[in-house]
Amino acid sequence: MTAGRLLGAGVATGLAVVVTAIGSVFAAVALCLMIYDKADLIHLAERLTSAAVGRDVRIAGDADIDVGWVSRLHLSDVSVANAAWAKPADMVELASLDIALDVRSLLTGHLVFPAISLERPRLFLEKNADGAANWDVSRGAKAAAGAAAPEQRSEIPIVRALKVAGAQLRYRDATTDKSIALDLDNLTISEAPADRSVEIAAKGRYQSQPLRLTFKGGAWSRLRSSDEAYPVDVALVVGDLNAKIKGTLTDPVAMKDLDLSFDVKGDDLANLFPLLGIALPPSPPYAMAGHIDHQGTNWQFSSLAGRMGDSDLRGSAGINLGGERMKLTADITSERLALKDLAPVIGARAGGEKGQQADANAAGARTDGKILPNKEIDLSRLNAMDAEIAFVARQLDAPDLPVTGLDAKVSLEDGVLRIHPAVLDVAGGKVRTFLSLYGSRKPVEVDLDTALSQINLKALMHGHDFAEQSSGTLGGRVELHATGASVAALLGSASGHTFVVMSGGKISHLLVELAGLDIAESLGVLIEGDKAIPIRCLVADFTAQDGLFTTNTMLVDTTDTNIGGSGTIDMRNERLDLTLYPLSKDFSPLSIRAPITIDGAISSPTVFPDPAGIGVDTTIKKIINGILTPVLGLLPPIDAGVGENSDCAGLIKRAKSDL
Repeated sequence: MTAGRLLGAGVATGLAVVVTAIGSVFAAVALCLMIYDKADLIHLAERLTSAAVGRDVRIAGDADIDVGWVSRLHLSDVSVANAAWAKPADMVELASLDIALDVRSLLTGHLVFPAISLERPRLFLEKNADGAANWDVSRGAKAAAGAAAPEQRSEIPIVRALKVAGAQLRYRDATTDKSIALDLDNLTISEAPADRSVEIAAKGRYQSQPLRLTFKGGAWSRLRSSDEAYPVDVALVVGDLNAKIKGTLTDPVAMKDLDLSFDVKGDDLANLFPLLGIALPPSPPYAMAGHIDHQGTNWQFSSLAGRMGDSDLRGSAGINLGGERMKLTADITSERLALKDLAPVIGARAGGEKGQQADANAAGARTDGKILPNKEIDLSRLNAMDAEIAFVARQLDAPDLPVTGLDAKVSLEDGVLRIHPAVLDVAGGKVRTFLSLYGSRKPVEVDLDTALSQINLKALMHGHDFAEQSSGTLGGRVELHATGASVAALLGSASGHTFVVMSGGKISHLLVELAGLDIAESLGVLIEGDKAIPIRCLVADFTAQDGLFTTNTMLVDTTDTNIGGSGTIDMRNERLDLTLYPLSKDFSPLSIRAPITIDGAISSPTVFPDPAGIGVDTTIKKIINGILTPVLGLLPPIDAGVGENSDCAGLIKRAKSDL
């Protein structure tokens, strides 16, 4: 059950019990004080009230009443006992209570309170592990509370002036481990002298966040008129959440036939969870406006329009409070989505931020030289609600990345988050991802299945010197199972299989010759100009086990050179240990056909010729390689052969069969 539902259900019931208790105390004390001596018969009023409420009611302080057309009651140090199993000892505590009641309103049944004042009221509501609620009191009290609750506008009691100071509300549900904490320094209800409009103001803390509330509505007479819409204007600030609601209520009691517009903004969508129980991912600052409607247990938010970071958002959303868990549905579209605005979702830092959000994200940036985000995401929130979300980004703003669009379907049920699928438009092709994240498991488990299709090599290399002389179409597949609550933990534990293939296409001649260290030909290319050469086959096939990706096959087969490779990519420690073997198919007197090592941290790898095949993990080895390269590089490899045309179809078939 969400914070909003707790306030709307258990809290409302508890408040009804409190109202019943106060009404019973008022009636009992008034009767006793008018008939009996006050000093002797306060205890009689306590017994009468306790019988009505079904709990011990104590009046430890003063009790006084002034009877007239407007009768006034004063009580101090009043308490209502808690359930036997609950803590603290009292469910309700009240330092002092002053009520003024227009007695004539009793004759019409439309109560009018000229003034009510409460000092330090405290309400403690609780559900135990068996689901029992401490506000479950006697049937008579429940019936009285139900009868006192208005069913239509004309029955709403009028409170012309209300003052509450030092109020405290606590709610805890042991079945869900959810809690609510509300502290009000002051709460007032008053009537504006000019137009008699109702004004409410409150200041305090909600869920440990600063709270300020202002409300302005029509006059009480307009509220009770059933044929006229009631205007409201609300401003609420809780923590970084700033919300404004304005419009009319045709049926304020049932909250139906609403005509309300809203405008909200805040620093981070994830901050809504402790306030409203809505589990949304971390985000840059956001602002959203729209229209509110309500029917039964459904709240609808239509005509949504706003921004998140540098991205525009529009669409509709709904919240259903009728099930065991709240369910969020949403259909959101962005005409232009800045990819950096999605970075906080995976625990990364959103680029270009300013202010507090930038400082907060910078605090989570890695300082150990590694690049994978290691900020853990609070996935326990996935158990708080269900969801069905459709999201489309018609244009992606991603500098230096050839991504242009996104279409994602996301569902959340029983703590399992599924993406089914997310389709990313990349370099003229598609990257289609299916993901299942099991948030209830310890540790969290993830299944990932990503397919790459029709990726254009030229578009993929856009912005690089070799792009114009490169072409071809890439495809591939990634199937992984991992555990962890951050990107670094997931990749560091990943097991499965991944491959990328390309059959046919072209690549920069200069790039190939430099990779093969053919000094003579690459110098010639630099002088005469680059040209494209055909690629017969490209295969990169890895098996992953606990974050260690080991090559099965690594080959680039061009008409000039075969480049084979082997080694590992250690995602747990973010290190490379790869060796490339360029084998030229033609002869050049300056061809250095030596192994090339790529090692070190993924963030700053070292690439070095290694003709002796002894590795480059030390400075001495690098010096030896520096000496041996010009000598041994002139000799053919040990097998005394040159590269031969590869069986690309066979290699691709074998890579696919490993899935």
